[in-house]
Amino acid sequence: MTEQLPKFLNCRNDSEPEQWKMKSPILVLALLALAGLAPAAQASTQTTTFNKSFSFDNLTVTVSGTITVDTTAQTISGSVTVTVVNDTSGKTIFSQTIPINLSFNTNNGARFVLEVPTFPTSLAISSSVTSGSTTSTNFGVSKTPDINHDGVINIVDLTSIAAHFGTSNSAADLTSDGTVNIQDLTLVAIDFGDPVVFV
Repeated sequence: MTEQLPKFLNCRNDSEPEQWKMKSPILVLALLALAGLAPAAQASTQTTTFNKSFSFDNLTVTVSGTITVDTTAQTISGSVTVTVVNDTSGKTIFSQTIPINLSFNTNNGARFVLEVPTFPTSLAISSSVTSGSTTSTNFGVSKTPDINHDGVINIVDLTSIAAHFGTSNSAADLTSDGTVNIQDLTLVAIDFGDPVVFV
C-alpha cells in the first residue's frame, strides 16, 4: 500500500489546473523582485572608534576608545580612555580607561556624562553616541553639571546654577569664563536627565 502525500505537499500533483502551474513561477519571480527593491535592514550593532582632544581651563583632555551600539537591545558598550594633561607643566594629571555599559530609550543613540576627578574641580565629558547608517560620537568638556554629585543631571543641578546666575561662583561657572550665565544653564539643559559615569 502506498501512502499519498497531502495535496499541498505533493509537488507532482497533476490534477492542478494548468493556470496555477504557469502562475507559480511568475509569482515567485515577482516576490523576489519586490524583495530586492525593499530597503536593506539596518544592522542591529555598529561599532565606532574615536580619538578627540579638547582644550579647557589650561588643560588638554583627550577622549579615545571604541563604542558598540546595539539598537535591538538598546545598549551601548565599550571602553573610553580619558587623559588630562596640565598645559603649563606638561604633566599628565589623570589617565584612565573606563568600561561603558549603558541602556538607552531612543532608537538613535544614547547620551551620558563622564565625570573626571581633577583638582580643584571635577570635569565633565558630555558624550553622545548616535546610530543610524553609521555610528558617530560627539563630546564636549566642561566642569561637571552634576553639581550635587548624585549621578544624574536634574532639576537640583539646574536650580543650583540658576541660583548663582550673574555671579562668579566657580562651581556653577561650568564654562570657566568667569561668570555664571546662559551658557552654563545651556550646558545643564543639554545634559538634563543624562546618567553620570563616575571615573
